[in-house]
Amino acid sequence: MRVNALKRALRHPILIIFGVVIVAHAMILLNDGLYYDSWQYYLLQVTGRTYLYIDQFIRVSVPQIAYFHLFFAALPNIVLGYRVAMFASLLMSAWLVYGIGREFAQQTGWLSERESLWIALLSVTYPALQSLDDYSTYQYIIPLSPFLLALYVLLKPLSGTKFVVARIVAAALFLLSFTAGSLLMFYAGAMLLLLLRDWRRNPVRGAALLPFAVNWGIRHLDLLLLPFVYWWGMKAFFPSQSVTLPTYNEPRPEFFLSFSLWGRFIWNAILQIFAWSFGLIANGGVLVLLLVAHQLLIRWIGYDAAPTHAPSRQATWGMIGVAVGLLFLGIFPYVAVGKVPNTHGIETRFAVLLGIPIAVGLVVMVRAMFAAPNGQLSTVGQLLHVVLLVSFVAAQTAQHIGWQAKWVKDRSVMVNLPRLPDANKVSVFKIEDRFFPAENDDIGWELRFYAPHEWSALLQLAMRNDKHPVVEEADIYLGPLFKNVTTTALRTEQQLYLMDRYDPTGCRAKVTIRPGERVMQKGATTYDPVELATRYWVFRYLQPSGLNEFLRGITRLDLTRVDSPSATNCVW
Repeated sequence: MRVNALKRALRHPILIIFGVVIVAHAMILLNDGLYYDSWQYYLLQVTGRTYLYIDQFIRVSVPQIAYFHLFFAALPNIVLGYRVAMFASLLMSAWLVYGIGREFAQQTGWLSERESLWIALLSVTYPALQSLDDYSTYQYIIPLSPFLLALYVLLKPLSGTKFVVARIVAAALFLLSFTAGSLLMFYAGAMLLLLLRDWRRNPVRGAALLPFAVNWGIRHLDLLLLPFVYWWGMKAFFPSQSVTLPTYNEPRPEFFLSFSLWGRFIWNAILQIFAWSFGLIANGGVLVLLLVAHQLLIRWIGYDAAPTHAPSRQATWGMIGVAVGLLFLGIFPYVAVGKVPNTHGIETRFAVLLGIPIAVGLVVMVRAMFAAPNGQLSTVGQLLHVVLLVSFVAAQTAQHIGWQAKWVKDRSVMVNLPRLPDANKVSVFKIEDRFFPAENDDIGWELRFYAPHEWSALLQLAMRNDKHPVVEEADIYLGPLFKNVTTTALRTEQQLYLMDRYDPTGCRAKVTIRPGERVMQKGATTYDPVELATRYWVFRYLQPSGLNEFLRGITRLDLTRVDSPSATNCVW
């Protein structure tokens, strides 16, 4: 009896979801790094200029993002606060995907509870989204949690006062989630699930479909109008006034009608991701591990138990249609504004909505090909589930390590730069980055390319002096824009891009970044990101007294003075 009770407890979905999220994403909690726009955010946060966020995001019609970052700026440990929020969001989103699937399964019969669990596991590990370590992208990822919570609340079979309260709470959660503009379109997918749920309760056909749809629309008119009210309200009260981003995220017909953009999106965020993920596990040792994982998972998740029910062929085709519809709605918001994700790096944030439709499609296709009439998956089907999950987790692990290794290199630059002779006199740095690629180019070498204001933030955080240095590209491209600041808006953007305190007539120098002795000691021509990341964690959390010495050996910096006619206020 106790053995059976323990088995049931261990098979509880929340425990399974928590275990998979820990394995796939726990490294987010260990990563204390800054990347891309988070360099800028962090510098403004620690220098007490977070008030600049309010004006910035109001001018691009998303003021709620300002308060999102202001909240974390008030925490004792800013970076850890973001990390905990991201991890909690991933855990919550996975649980809600399972809960939504379970409710949909119980009310429509189109899914089984076990399939709902697999959809949750695959969606939270799908590796097209690889910007989970950069907190400047969190305002576009975390809103998915309240969105899913709102849908879960609406799917619950409630009546009376509870129904009214649930409707109000769901509307508030949806409005909160619209911080991520892509969810305004993905919202149609939520309405589709509600419509299908109600249609399954009353499966009318033929001429009765139109009256059913009209009646359903009237009963859900408040929800159908919600995204339009939000959009018009934000545009009316917070019209875009940005100087540097005047057409921020404006949809254009030439974008969403472009077959090229759609093709690149599917190639980069789906086909290339599957090839990369499966490539990581395509060797003999991992195949043995897969067989072991297969045996463990089928017992843990409960494949040795009979399925609760067997979805029909109609249900299978219905769920394939749902997956295709959600996939379209996950891609369209980004294609419409001309944004396509890369296979790796920061631009993968545009694939944030693909996890759920891809997971639904995979699980349903496995069912269609490998399920017996009673709904029980064959051994091949079970193994395919395991292969998908293990490959996705392997890819997530690889990209987390890549981000961490990038931070080790950048933090080494911050430690070594102030130690260079004359570095403290420089106002404009030219950066020549010769730190060679990672052992696996797919894991994070693309992370090295920063925008001018991001490099400038790194330099100012490293030097912390009255020069407030900037990178040369910022001086070349942003300097002329802010040469004559005549308006409050222009002044604010000058501060945001960190161009308000540097001296354009000050000293200039080139800094060349090369691998340090700790990286080159083996005579390597590439570095191992796994070794770099794990050694950093050991020093960071277990031997902090040796961290700076470790970091000093990761990079070697050389400073060369640069003569310039602009440097009229330079004294070496």
